Amino acid sequence: MSRWVPWSNRNSEVEQRIDQEFTDTAANRISFSLNQIATRAEIADAYTEYRTEVGKHANYFETANTGPAKQSLDKFISTEGHDDVLTLIEILINELWEESTLSGENHPIEELLDIDHKLRRILVEEGILLRIRPERNEIETFAEALGKYREAKNSSGYSSRHSSTPSRPEKPFNIHFETLADKSVIESDQQLRALGKKGRWEEEVSPYNEAWTQYQDEQFSYLIAEKLYNR
Repeated sequence: MSRWVPWSNRNSEVEQRIDQEFTDTAANRISFSLNQIATRAEIADAYTEYRTEVGKHANYFETANTGPAKQSLDKFISTEGHDDVLTLIEILINELWEESTLSGENHPIEELLDIDHKLRRILVEEGILLRIRPERNEIETFAEALGKYREAKNSSGYSSRHSSTPSRPEKPFNIHFETLADKSVIESDQQLRALGKKGRWEEEVSPYNEAWTQYQDEQFSYLIAEKLYNR
């Protein structure tokens, strides 16, 4: 088989597949996912804490009513600076796990685990060089403990005869973002992909593509570095 590579493949601009900051698509997917679960009160509380911590205010951000609150969150994630966006999202994600004093306002465990999974998946699928900490298994462990607490609290067998109510497990972590790499990784990736279009370099570049596949599978381990540097 000929190893000739067509002109268009050799000379077309290589599309960037990894980013340090949210792309428009990533921002849209994340804001939509958060708005599917976050209540007006949670958005309001998160924004209040954001203002307290950062000292900034977006004039358009309104939290008095549900519709405007969700629209404000969407606009904030789509238009504000990267650091501000990550800060508000972190605060809001942690707010979702807090116990509400209002009856019926607590999110089902399945919803909390689902939004965690969605956000992790979006970061990988959109090639954003961020990951969510702690690891998924730690989230699941706490979710299981929280579920048992709720079950005991709401059990029909529970009565005032008990000397004390069950204690809500304390969340042993703050969910937060962690940077995976710097801008040089993005530039190197584009250069390598361009090089890989040249037929005779395909074999040499294959370990880098394998490393990319592992990143997409969320296999953040020494194996990625091994494939990149042990050549």
